[in-house]
Amino acid sequence: MPDYRRCFVPGGTYFFTLVAQGRCPRFAGAAAIGRLRDAAAIVQREFFYRALRKFLGPADLLCIPTAPAPAPIKGSLGMDQRVGDYYKRALSLTSIAGLCRLPQVSMPVSHVEVGGQEIPVGLSLIGEFGEDLFLLEVVRSFSAQFQRG
Repeated sequence: MPDYRRCFVPGGTYFFTLVAQGRCPRFAGAAAIGRLRDAAAIVQREFFYRALRKFLGPADLLCIPTAPAPAPIKGSLGMDQRVGDYYKRALSLTSIAGLCRLPQVSMPVSHVEVGGQEIPVGLSLIGEFGEDLFLLEVVRSFSAQFQRG
């Protein structure tokens, strides 16, 4: 490392290495790639948003499961969430409303027994853009029905 600078201060020595010299063009190139990926993601998000806007009317709801399957037992996958496909499948369900700027409510509707434990089963309702109050009224009505039954 021929290009370094030292600053001498009574009682201490500090060593600074100039590692960014000549690397700015590489960082700029990486930033440009990031912007291209961002632009592609925005175009894709807008495509999904417009497709769901065509599909959902003012009083329509999209009903999907909250999770693709019972969640893995805590600690069974370790720290690596890429093991198996549960998280990828769960994200494909939970990201729809966020990507498309739509209101979503998830609610427990039942239970299943897995490994001797009762696990809640959830249902998610996605409403049309701006129809948040309608969605909440439907959820209130569902909740009343589930409490009776």
